[in-house]
Amino acid sequence: MSIDRCPYSGLAITHQETFVCSDPGSDFNADIAKLGNNILLVKAYGYVSSLAESELLAFFDDFISKYFETGTGFVYVEDYAGLTGGDAESRKKYISYMKNKEILIAGVLYNLSPIYKLSVNLAKKLHLYAARAHAVNTYEQAIDLTKTLIVQNNLSYNTDVNQSDSTPVVSNLLPKQSTDSGESGFFSRIFARLKMRNFFFSEKAKQQLARQHSEEIIKYIATIDWQTPGMPPAENMLDDEVSSKKVFDAISFVKSEIDTLMEERDVAEAILRESEARYRLLVEHAKAGFVEYDYKTNRITNVNDEFVYMTGYSEQELLGKAPVELLIEESQKIFLKRLSQMITGEPISQDIVYQCIKKNGDIWWALLNSNITYQNNRPEKASVVVTDISKLKHTENQLLEYQKNLKRLSIRLSMVEEDQRRSMASHLHETIGQELFVMQLQLNTFEKSIDNPLFLPPLKQIREQLLKIIKETKNLTFDLSPPVLYDFGFQEALKALSEAIELKHGIHVQTSFEGEMDRFDDEIKVIVYRNIKELIHNCVKHADAENITMRLIHSQSGLNVELCDDGVGFDVVKYNNETPSQDGFGLFDIREKLNHLGGSLIIDSTPGQGTSICMQVPSKLRN
Repeated sequence: MSIDRCPYSGLAITHQETFVCSDPGSDFNADIAKLGNNILLVKAYGYVSSLAESELLAFFDDFISKYFETGTGFVYVEDYAGLTGGDAESRKKYISYMKNKEILIAGVLYNLSPIYKLSVNLAKKLHLYAARAHAVNTYEQAIDLTKTLIVQNNLSYNTDVNQSDSTPVVSNLLPKQSTDSGESGFFSRIFARLKMRNFFFSEKAKQQLARQHSEEIIKYIATIDWQTPGMPPAENMLDDEVSSKKVFDAISFVKSEIDTLMEERDVAEAILRESEARYRLLVEHAKAGFVEYDYKTNRITNVNDEFVYMTGYSEQELLGKAPVELLIEESQKIFLKRLSQMITGEPISQDIVYQCIKKNGDIWWALLNSNITYQNNRPEKASVVVTDISKLKHTENQLLEYQKNLKRLSIRLSMVEEDQRRSMASHLHETIGQELFVMQLQLNTFEKSIDNPLFLPPLKQIREQLLKIIKETKNLTFDLSPPVLYDFGFQEALKALSEAIELKHGIHVQTSFEGEMDRFDDEIKVIVYRNIKELIHNCVKHADAENITMRLIHSQSGLNVELCDDGVGFDVVKYNNETPSQDGFGLFDIREKLNHLGGSLIIDSTPGQGTSICMQVPSKLRN
């Protein structure tokens, strides 16, 4: 079976149909066909009315649904040579179709008259359908461009590679080959016709000149580049009447495009006015202050009523003021530093807190959230939302003071507790401990005085129990408050603690001391000793360690304590992000006490790699 093909592209021409407008008074009709896989080939004739355009577009949709693959993009190629004109409403419908047809890749138009070239150029300038509309001169150019567009959209314009049964066809849809050897210039054509007719001043000659003049005017308008300013020089213009209908059509098309643009602008302006009214209402009645600031003039340009109330100034007094005039000296330095950073391009936070001065001299705290616009990479204007946080700052200061008092109380309680521990330990040692020691001596004397050997085993058992009680009493005394800490010093107390841990739990504790260990306040000795004991207790309880290294360095800057173990370790980040539990409150208490003393606690640990803890404390208590 023979297949009709385009003689230029070789693509198959299928499903050729004809559309005729239903209006009896209309001369509009169109030939339509499918070219290749994705090309809709159209050639229209006559004058396009609004009705004709609506029917044609519906015909297009029906044709596409029948002969094109569902959801696949296509390119619309139309020959404009047979069109004699169209009304503005038909033009709007055509533009809307080009804009909103989702599967339409592009429309490629050729053989456009000057008036239609004008319309396409103007529409592209106004961005009505700029990305989809293309105007070229010839059918060959249209097909070449269409192929490129289809390939760019990852489609194939032809899957029929077998052309052995194809027949080149001369169709109404394809352009006729011209036999004209060329066109002469504008004036040559006019003078040739005048010479042939030989009546320069006849009425018919005037009409011919008028028509020629009209054509040249339209061509001139079509040469205008709407993308750049300025107008091309007016050449070859005749001083005669112009063709009223063509001039009217040109104006009509221009008016149509401008009307569309104006309609869109009116809608946008209405939305903008409504948005501006809501914005103004929000700003004027907001509970937060609002300020607009001009960086070039360094002046406030606009304020709302709430900011007027915050500052105590009138609106007129505030307008024209520099922001630094409303800040205390310290905040002025911060403001100027941020301004310098913005000018040099450094990033800054949008939120900032300043201390401000009211008109009556009162100091208040302000939180500023700024939206800054830039021009040429330099700050131009700022819209600032101002929140009075004076009450919040007052509450924050109270909480900080409460925290300081609680820390001081915690330290004081620790010292009172230590005094009580020491008193109880002293009482145990000097009374109960001494009495038990006397009982041991008496029991030994009594044992030596007994002759009956039957009484010796019970006495031996009593003596062992008494020795056990004496040992537990010593341990309790040491746990309450090691006498060695006060009798022999800080270093000896830590050595005794290390020996006791190794003896009781089987964990080797290695100690190292640099510098004088007793040349700092007793309160610090007690707190550091208790902290070290708590940390070693945590290691025994949780770390499953075999070795602990304790290193103390006392220098002019204070005391530095390092504790390292080879235990299981833990996730420090996870621990810091969690609320302290009952088991973890010890570390929290240690950290808070050290912070209050002016020291610090640093923990470095990794699961499976042990733990390293560093305590730094000053030699003397802070006031």
